[in-house]
Amino acid sequence: LPIRYGRNVPGKLISINQARTLWLWADHASLAIRSVTIDGQLTDGWSWRNDTDANGRAITVVQTVEQIDDGDDMVAVGDGALDADTGALLVNPADVARDLCRLAGLTVDRTDFASYRAECLARNLELSGTVEGGSLQSAMTRIAESTHSAFARQLAGYLRLLPLSAAASATISPDAVLRADLDGDIATRLRVRYGVEEK
Repeated sequence: LPIRYGRNVPGKLISINQARTLWLWADHASLAIRSVTIDGQLTDGWSWRNDTDANGRAITVVQTVEQIDDGDDMVAVGDGALDADTGALLVNPADVARDLCRLAGLTVDRTDFASYRAECLARNLELSGTVEGGSLQSAMTRIAESTHSAFARQLAGYLRLLPLSAAASATISPDAVLRADLDGDIATRLRVRYGVEEK
């Protein structure tokens, strides 16, 4: 079942009742669900809540007023998992890594991740995405790849940011964007893909 971290995470809804009016978004409590689309079109007539499953575990669900047809693609966008101790939204890569360790049954301490957390704060790094299975090592490797970090099981906290020895080749400031061309509907999300490459 999906675990969602960060802000504005899109996630496909999974029907959990025969009437097709109750939908699972995440296998944990979440901060908020902001929008729901059916086959790409915004819809209303829904509400969300943090609930519990049959085993008493926290889940995030969306309730629709009307039955949704089988085969319709429903996606909700929201803010994901919360820190089990503080209730804060998990966005810092170190906090996400620590939560994944906790879910995997590892005994870890918040102080183990303090250095990595401070490094990520200094670079203003946040994570947003979904974990839908796989090993803890593969999830940690994904965090490392997306944050320009090194992953090592022998490190306390498992992760460290790699140094940025190369100067940035370009920056984009908000006032530098003069226009955007798009075929179709108005765009509401901008995704910029980037990488860090030595030399």
